[in-house]
Amino acid sequence: MLKEVYFAVERGGGFALPGTDGSGKTTIVKILTTLLKPDNGKAPSGHQSY
Repeated sequence: MLKEVYFAVERGGGFALPGTDGSGKTTIVKILTTLLKPDNGKAPSGHQSY
């Protein structure tokens, strides 16, 4: 289960998702690439102003 995950990546920047097995790294990537739909909440991507 993923709860309250927040992060931002500068345009042209890189990022890493460190974590132990089963921590949700692959799930986050699948949701952000729309290969998986979140059960609830939202996963905005692209240019967002907060």
